[in-house]
Amino acid sequence: MTNDPHGYRRLYDELTDLETEIRTLGFDAAADRLRFAKRFYSGSSTEFMIETRSVLWAVLKEELTIPAPIRSRMAWIMDQITEGFRRAGGT
Repeated sequence: MTNDPHGYRRLYDELTDLETEIRTLGFDAAADRLRFAKRFYSGSSTEFMIETRSVLWAVLKEELTIPAPIRSRMAWIMDQITEGFRRAGGT
């Protein structure tokens, strides 16, 4: 993917890496959710961020056996998104 419409390529790449890792570990439904969130990348940046945060929250809540290091990365991404919204005065 060479086009970066909103400057969130790093987040998209991180979601791709997480999707691959958790699919390799057998968490196919969770990986499919991450793939779904990535579909919003080409649209509104706000929508991409909200969908990403929502999907990560759901995966963390529902897939309690995902290894701690991966869960920590997901939580960190959610925190970064939330902080970005907070700084911008959003959700």
